[in-house]
Amino acid sequence: MATVAAGSKRGGGRGRKALVAVLDNEANISAGKAAAQAGDLSASSAQKAKRAPARSGKAVVDDVAELQGMLERLRLEKEKAEEMVRERDEVIRKKEEEIETNEKERERLQAELRKVQRAKEFKPTVVRSQISRF
Repeated sequence: MATVAAGSKRGGGRGRKALVAVLDNEANISAGKAAAQAGDLSASSAQKAKRAPARSGKAVVDDVAELQGMLERLRLEKEKAEEMVRERDEVIRKKEEEIETNEKERERLQAELRKVQRAKEFKPTVVRSQISRF
């Protein structure tokens, strides 16, 4: 006879669990059902394996070579893309430097323009009567 643990009626299942006797026949029936289910799973996986065509060694080698070629093409494309990004970064950096240089030149010219405008507005006042006496 096999024994199976059953939950206790008191304490919400927290306490000790009493052992309940189960007939060997019932255990065998439940074990048979589990085995039948496992057999169904293995049978279905065997059918899937039968459906997939068997590949020859040459086909596998061809697939590997094809994948390697694809990886090489992707690597080359990645390198080209990185080079393009580097070139664009360089162009952007040069443009930023040019803009900065132009801004500094503009500020310098504006300062010079302000000096010229102040000089133009400057009108010295000289009293001629004092100069003629000397």
